[in-house]
Formats: sequence, C-alpha cells, structure tokens
Amino acid sequence: MRGDALGAAGLPGGTADRNQAGGGRDDGYAGKVRACVQPGVAYPVPTRSGSSNPTAEYRVQLRNDGTVTGVNMTRSSGISGFDRAVENGIRRCSPFPKPSTGGYPSTIDVTYRMYD
Repeated sequence: MRGDALGAAGLPGGTADRNQAGGGRDDGYAGKVRACVQPGVAYPVPTRSGSSNPTAEYRVQLRNDGTVTGVNMTRSSGISGFDRAVENGIRRCSPFPKPSTGGYPSTIDVTYRMYD
C-alpha cells in the first residue's frame, strides 16, 4: 500500500505538504501525521497507469488532547472505497501525534494521495 498523508501543524485549518510541512510551526509534524494515518488506510492500490494520482482531502477536528472528534471530507478522490479507507485511517490515528511545539490545533487539513 502506498499513500501520503499530509497533515497540518500550523494554524487551525492550515495545511501542510512536503514543501511546507507544519505551516511554519512544526516542520516535522506532517511526517508524524503521515506515519500515524498511513498504517490505518487499508486499500488495495492498483498499479499506476498514466499521471493521475487520486487525492482525498479531509478537515479533522481535534480535542486539546489530540483525540479526533470529527472527520469531514473536503474533496473526494472520485473513488469511494479509497475515500472511505483514508477516512478510516484518519480515525484510527486518534489521538493524533502531539506537535513538538505548542498544543494541538483545533483543526487539521489532511491530504492523502494514492501514489505519493
């Protein structure tokens, strides 16, 4: 299984990707979120054909202890089974890893790409 969960560690509602991990707040937080979410995503990834890379995006609500209180899809990959698997991976990650600086943000945007 391959995938890349990219979570935000910056301001609530902020996003992070490989080029802006942590939104300036915690450079390693995106990697921590990725490592937490990925093992919970159970989806048989097909062999890649072409340049398409299905991507699912979610806004995750957190308590101040990192417990997930809500997961809302903000963009579907177009593959319902993959979307469900990513949501399950996010829920299984509860509680989310603690940022190395500061407290938990109230929301985190998570982007999960099938082939990254």
